[in-house]
Amino acid sequence: MNAEPREVLRARSEDFVRHIEHLSAQTGSMAEMLYRTLAPDARVHMQNAEIISGMAARQQIQSNASAFPDMEIGFVDAWYPDDRVILLAEATGKALRRFPVVRIGFRHEVRCAFVLRVRPDMTVGEFWGYLNPGFAFH
Repeated sequence: MNAEPREVLRARSEDFVRHIEHLSAQTGSMAEMLYRTLAPDARVHMQNAEIISGMAARQQIQSNASAFPDMEIGFVDAWYPDDRVILLAEATGKALRRFPVVRIGFRHEVRCAFVLRVRPDMTVGEFWGYLNPGFAFH
C-alpha cells in the first residue's frame, strides 16, 4: 500500500475517475481512454495470470480496438480502497472483425471490472481488467 494518507489517495482516485469519464465522453472510445491513461511502464495483469508492460498492453489495445471501433464504456460504480480504484463498467460495441467469443456484425454488451493503481501524475501504474464469465456477453 502507498504511504500517502488515505484522504489524499481517495481524492486522487476520485479525480482520476472524473478524468477518465471525461476522456471517454470526449473521445467516444474506451480504447483511446485506456491508451491515454495507461503508463508505458505500468504492470498489467492479464486474465491468464500473465503480467505485461503498459507499452505491450497499449499495443494490444490498439489492435483490439479495430474489432470494436465504436466501443463505448459507461462507469456504473467505483470504490476507493487504500491506493486502488475499483471500477464496475458496462461496455457496448459492434464486432466488425473476428474476436474471441463474439459474433461479427452484432452489438455486444459486457460488464467488466477494472482495478487500478493511480499515480500522482494521473496515469495508471498497475492495472487488472476482468471480463468475468459471470458478466456474460448479451
